[in-house]
Order: sequence, then C-alpha cells, then structure tokens
Amino acid sequence: MKRIILLSGGLDSATLLALVANDKNINALFFNYGQKSLPHELQTVEKLTKKYDVPLYKRNIVDVFTSSECTILATSDKFTEQGTTELEFRNGVLLSCAISVAKQLFPTEDVEILLGVTKQYVSYSDCSPEFIELYNKLAQLCSNNKISIRAPFLYKEKKEVFELTKKLSLDPKDTWSCYNNNEKPCLACAACADRIRLGLFE
Repeated sequence: MKRIILLSGGLDSATLLALVANDKNINALFFNYGQKSLPHELQTVEKLTKKYDVPLYKRNIVDVFTSSECTILATSDKFTEQGTTELEFRNGVLLSCAISVAKQLFPTEDVEILLGVTKQYVSYSDCSPEFIELYNKLAQLCSNNKISIRAPFLYKEKKEVFELTKKLSLDPKDTWSCYNNNEKPCLACAACADRIRLGLFE
C-alpha cells in the first residue's frame, strides 16, 4: 500500500512524518494555497523530506481561495492574530485534491492518505472526527475502496503529540507553525499560541 502524508511543516504533520518515515511506501504532499507562511513552510518541508528520504510532491491550488478574506493568506494585508485563521473548508479542499493526486500517482494501487489533525482547542468542523469519517467514506466511494483517509492524532491533544515529537528525536526548531511570514514566529497567531502552551518559546 502506498501512503501519502499531507505535510505542512508544522509540528503535527512533521511528527507524523517522523513516525511513519521508515515505511518505504510513504510520500509527502505539500500544497501552496496562497498562505503567508509559504516560504517558511516550503523550506521546512523540503528539509524534512530530505532528512527522512521521502519523495515530495508539490501542488499549487492558490486560485481556490482567491475570494477569501482569511488573514492567513498572502492576499490579506491584515496581521494574522488569534481567532482570524479559519480558511473556508481548507481541509476539505486539501483532502479532495489529495484524493485526485493519489489517483493520478498510483492509479492501480491502494493508497492511504494521512493527515496530522489533532484534538482541537477551538472547534473547526473540518478537523472533527465526523469530518474525517465522512471524507474517508467519500475517498473510498470515489476509488472503489482503493483510497482511504486516516488521521492518527485525531483524538490526541497537542501536548500528547509533542511528547511523541520528543520520543522521535524531532527538534521542534526544525518545524514551522506560525501563520505569518516574519523572520521569526510572531508569537501572536493561533499557531504560535499552541506552541506557547507547549512551552516551545522561551
């Protein structure tokens, strides 16, 4: 079975990559959806896949969100602060694209799509167990049961994932989660808030 991990370079997806990296059938998929943090994310993803010797596929889907006013996008001139980071149906879009990519890359093989969503402090419908379950059914329906979707950290809190990060000897400094495109993390956005709760910023 081939496996595709949706890799953003953040702590959760990077930890998931480290967890499954020994599987020679693993592949990484990165999406440019117009995020402000694209330069940091792309650099991080390239370094991680090189470190773990995992093939990396990149796709540009910027046009999907051209009507969005979400502040995590490069088209927004507003600073990305906490509470302003919900991008319309982002995980639905990414998973739909991932299903298509999986069918293109591995048309005759079974494929498992992995994503690193965790138990949320804030309720996002496209990070919920119900969402993952329904999208898994959709993937199976559209592929004659050849493609499935799994989120191994779905019921884990960030602090539990971070404990796994440490066990896997993955340095959090080798990941990037900030929504802004500053030289250093902004310490104000929701992604930085997660890291502050984990004690990752001195």
